[in-house]
Amino acid sequence: MILSITSQASIFFMSVALGFFAGFVYDLFRILRRSIKHPDFLTQLEDLTFWLFVSGLIFYFVLNRNSGEVRFYIILGTFLGMGIYFLTLSKPVLAVSMAVIGFFNQVFLALYKMVSFPIKLLLRLLLIPIRAGGARVKKLKKPAKRLLQKPVRYAKIRTRSLARDLKIILKKV
Repeated sequence: MILSITSQASIFFMSVALGFFAGFVYDLFRILRRSIKHPDFLTQLEDLTFWLFVSGLIFYFVLNRNSGEVRFYIILGTFLGMGIYFLTLSKPVLAVSMAVIGFFNQVFLALYKMVSFPIKLLLRLLLIPIRAGGARVKKLKKPAKRLLQKPVRYAKIRTRSLARDLKIILKKV
């Protein structure tokens, strides 16, 4: 299919916009990586997801705008758009988004402290009787241990006497 120069230029500028959009999407992944630390295999999985998404987007664009004919200027325009985005807007977008995320982290941390303080105070107050009871249990531990050891001693004495009786019986037989 033969396209006029104006339609080719239009497709080229749309592919530049597509590349610009792809760069922004990649920055969203980068923001996610910086805000939530995760292992390398998840990073690789995110990269694979990004490139599959961008490839599908480019395929749809080429199929829709250029009747499925892949032209060099479309690929060039896409990479040019990504390059322009990374050279111009990537750093400010990352800086602003990380500042916003940091602000919200501080707000949620403050809210968490405000909500958890009364709960922690209530738990500390409820633990006072439990700790006092624990101290009493420690005091009672020694006599209770002695009481529990008496049957063990008695069983040892009984076993010794039974063993002695068994020896006497065996000597008589």
